[in-house]
Amino acid sequence: MYVCVLDAVADLRSDSNSEYTPDANEEEEPDEAVATTSSPTTATDSSLRPSRSFSSTMYASHRLDPNLFTSDGDPSLGSDEEAASEAEDALDNVSSSEEDEDEQVDEALPDELAEMTAALDLEKRVRDSSALYGDAELRKMATDGWNVLQENTVSEVDSTADVDALYSGYCGPSNSIMECGLNKLELFFFFLPKTMWQHIASESHRYWEQTLDDRVVKAFIAQPPATQENQRPPSSRERIRAKLNKFQKVQPHELLHWVGLLVARMMAPKKRLADHWSGIRRGVIPQGTFGRVMARDRFKDITRFLHFSNNQDELAKIDLAWKLRPVLATVERTFPAGYILGSRISIDEGMLPCKNRHNPTRTCLKDKPHQWGSKCLMTCCAYSGYCMRTELDVGKKHHIQDGRVRDTKSGPAAVVRYLSCLFEGQPYQGRRVVFADRFYTSELLVQQLRTLGFHYCGTIQKNRLGWCKDVTYSFKKRPK
Repeated sequence: MYVCVLDAVADLRSDSNSEYTPDANEEEEPDEAVATTSSPTTATDSSLRPSRSFSSTMYASHRLDPNLFTSDGDPSLGSDEEAASEAEDALDNVSSSEEDEDEQVDEALPDELAEMTAALDLEKRVRDSSALYGDAELRKMATDGWNVLQENTVSEVDSTADVDALYSGYCGPSNSIMECGLNKLELFFFFLPKTMWQHIASESHRYWEQTLDDRVVKAFIAQPPATQENQRPPSSRERIRAKLNKFQKVQPHELLHWVGLLVARMMAPKKRLADHWSGIRRGVIPQGTFGRVMARDRFKDITRFLHFSNNQDELAKIDLAWKLRPVLATVERTFPAGYILGSRISIDEGMLPCKNRHNPTRTCLKDKPHQWGSKCLMTCCAYSGYCMRTELDVGKKHHIQDGRVRDTKSGPAAVVRYLSCLFEGQPYQGRRVVFADRFYTSELLVQQLRTLGFHYCGTIQKNRLGWCKDVTYSFKKRPK
């Protein structure tokens, strides 16, 4: 990835220099464009390059219509009678072709209407495939709404072939990502597009401007007073501001350098960050190599002012994940575009390790390898593990209430929200099975997923409303 990030810099930097500025002595191109094909030649062979001042009359003979001109360029128009007869023949041909097209459309129209009617009827039957109970009905269901089977008993499940059929279509990378799969740069910018890096560079510079006054005041106060040993007088605020204004704006390609160096530090860590810029070899420890890519002070400046969003925006006071929202929004858009889900979907939590007490989304999950961090709720393909969508958990009270959700608890509501973001507006092609743990499972969720075209499989807590009272567990605690 380090090599990919560094290679991406040249491609990102070239976009800012891609505009062509014509020379004052250069001739303007002709208004008429000529389509030509180029043979594989080297860029250094200037004799094979097309001239920008070529004349379009050189290629006029290639654009002459043979029905109007002879090979010598002379007009080949006949008499008025011949022209009139040819015009009548052309009109007859056009009218006959239009009649044939109308006949084909008329023949295909009933088939299309039949397919649309069948699809709409199937979607209606899917929506009506399960009832949605209220609290009173769920309490009654817990006592007399279940058929408890004896142990080691086989029973058939009532189902309808077309309504309960699983999705059997394609599952794997989409056409969009297959087109750039052989080019590591295109693949990198597919998930993290250039517009995102340009936005981060702009917001980082905005943060530098917003904090300039505070940094001037702090630098002015931090100056040591003049003494007999230190005869240098303190700098004025104007002089400090002029010095700070020498800071160069962060460029998008520098952000890629910065990320690449972080990946390199992860692969070859050292005790201190500054050791990566050390110019002295210490015994068998080689000298640092990061200086070939970026100066140490420049790296620290980018780290200090790196920002993804505007801190002074009104949403910054409401959204706990506002600082990461532009990146999260980009990933939520690009990751689903690169993959087509199959018939099995997995929903679970993941952790972004972070013990910083200033993290507003910090939480603790004791069963995870990293107990402290930001919890992410992920929707993945159960076959390959590809993450289709990730959502940073900011708490139930900060989520937007969705009127389509029947079970408003955090877990069940999240499942409906995730699936709606991925499949809303798409035609029904068969049921998909959703796998999740007991945090998400509820009887009302299963009923609603049935009406949305999904099966559900997962563990459940015994105290869930609607769960069968006759089903008990022999253990008192959850098995490890």
